[in-house]
Amino acid sequence: MKSKQDYKKQIKNIVSKVLNVDIKKISNKSGPNILNKWDSLNHLNIILACEEYFKVSFSNSELIEMLDIDTINEIIKEKIQ
Repeated sequence: MKSKQDYKKQIKNIVSKVLNVDIKKISNKSGPNILNKWDSLNHLNIILACEEYFKVSFSNSELIEMLDIDTINEIIKEKIQ
């Protein structure tokens, strides 16, 4: 099974690709308030990419919570374990 750190790294890779932002500019606290390109449409694109990569589905309430790398990681960890 992948480690917690592996999830954050892959989530950052997904965010980097979706937003077309250098991965070095993405921290564990990055979200819409930090990354200008993380708007509502790109939020959905990030979520869809995470669902596809990790083979999970998110509820509407989880979508609303998933506003930074740390939170996305925690929700994915709960789904996979």
